Amino acid sequence: MKLTLEQARGLWFHGQSLDGQGGDALRTLAATGPIRTLGGADVYISARARVAGLTRVELDEMSARQDVQVIPAARGCMYLVARPDVPTYLSFAAEGFRKRNQREMEKVGCDAAEFAAVRDAAVAALQAGPMTPAQLRAALPDGVVRPFGAAGKKIGLSSALPSALRDLEFDGVAERGHEGGRLDSERYLWQLTGGAAVSAEPDAAEVLATLARRFFTFAGPATRDEFSAWSGAGKRACQAAIDAIGLAPVQIEGYPCVAFAHAEATRPVGPASDAVRFLSYEDTYVTVHGGPGVLTDPAYHDVEVPVWGAGGPQTLGSVKHMHLRPFFIGPRLRGLWEFDPDTAEVFWTGLGPLTTSEHAQVAEEADLLGTFLRDEVGHGLSFSLDTPDAARQRIQTLASL
Repeated sequence: MKLTLEQARGLWFHGQSLDGQGGDALRTLAATGPIRTLGGADVYISARARVAGLTRVELDEMSARQDVQVIPAARGCMYLVARPDVPTYLSFAAEGFRKRNQREMEKVGCDAAEFAAVRDAAVAALQAGPMTPAQLRAALPDGVVRPFGAAGKKIGLSSALPSALRDLEFDGVAERGHEGGRLDSERYLWQLTGGAAVSAEPDAAEVLATLARRFFTFAGPATRDEFSAWSGAGKRACQAAIDAIGLAPVQIEGYPCVAFAHAEATRPVGPASDAVRFLSYEDTYVTVHGGPGVLTDPAYHDVEVPVWGAGGPQTLGSVKHMHLRPFFIGPRLRGLWEFDPDTAEVFWTGLGPLTTSEHAQVAEEADLLGTFLRDEVGHGLSFSLDTPDAARQRIQTLASL
């Protein structure tokens, strides 16, 4: 199968239900894959772009019912995941966590017996009901959790308790909710699941194959390297997973190597949608195919944008994780936006000229999103450590483009 880049974009846009084809909220969120959460408003922005009319309260209620859960998933990063996929993502993330945790515990002199004692004490304390980490720490018997001191500071761990809670999560013994019930927070509330602990380690190859099946459903056609970059698994293991589930090879115009997709999903989806979608900068649609460059007209590839993480600005054509939110008209990136903390409105700038109709569509969607962030979410901050001053700086960057 050969596809033009525009056809591939159409498949990606459709696979993320950004073309308005999604219906029921839970089915749509399950079909479009995990949503990256950063402790800010962006989880609501990404979910709302896929489910028309979804409110903040509705998504929070889905989380409270555990129809969706925030868990460590790909690369151990936190994602909002539909309940049926939670075991797969936890099984995948557990392997990397436990290898890293063993190394970290050795560095701080915490042996298996001490770590198990912290786990057991946490389970006993949580019998009383859900607790924040601070409440749990206060409820534990004296001496069970010791501070790691300077050795722990070097690896970012104050004690064994955070790792013990995550280990219990991977075993299916404990799970996290959100203090206050809102998803725009990284203040977690831990509770026991009431279920039996996972009794056996799953086969790593089978877990990766299951993960590949899901990834190529919501992101295909995609390359082996894109799957590897998203998941954090090695390229050889990723290729073995692709071979195991029998994906169809796809050649995308301009792609230097072959992509893969489920055979039934390789047909073009028809004329490209002209839906206007405002997305977060770490949205799956923006990042999973190597960054926004593949979604942007080459005429704007030289535009410099700030980078999420360390390092100076990079061009729109080369950046993998930019620190500006984009908006799309259909599958193409057509501009960038930010929520202004002073006016409580969406500030946006287009890349290149927009037609009168396009301008009106973008302005209308910007007004709707601004109202959503102002009246329902209460802010537009992107992540837990974001600030109004940082948002103002991003707006200045947008104004200078």
